[in-house]
Amino acid sequence: SDVSHNNVTEDEEADKREVQYAESYFLLDVNGIAVASGLVSEYDLSELPIIEIIRDSQSNIQPGATVLNRGSVELIFELYERVKASPQSLAISHVSLDLKNARELAFTTTEGWQALVSTQIPLETQLQKLELALTEKIKENRATLQYIDLRVKDRVYFK
Repeated sequence: SDVSHNNVTEDEEADKREVQYAESYFLLDVNGIAVASGLVSEYDLSELPIIEIIRDSQSNIQPGATVLNRGSVELIFELYERVKASPQSLAISHVSLDLKNARELAFTTTEGWQALVSTQIPLETQLQKLELALTEKIKENRATLQYIDLRVKDRVYFK
């Protein structure tokens, strides 16, 4: 299991835009409330979605704090389920969510490339575009793929 990605990331808005990574993991319930911090098992890391949360605050998240809304939690679970069921044999390493930009989220695959999705367009539609792009456009270039942007309604951008 890859434990180099944190469930919670703290993003510091400094003059130099330094990013600080928190070394802490939190378990969230279905309502996005932090229920426990500290020890996260290898089983948890392999079975549960890992969410990198980008936020301004540098304060520690306390158990009982609402970190995400329920809709975001449900969307992330739906994303994991749909990607897992993909005929393209994809797997998500982690999801990144910037709390300042709830209109989109990114997921990184275990192959190392990232996909950007909109929270305003059905995931099913965006993942169908992803399937088509991988099958018809990207094909054997998947190994060098860096990202796929699925946020624009009738378009797919990739590099």
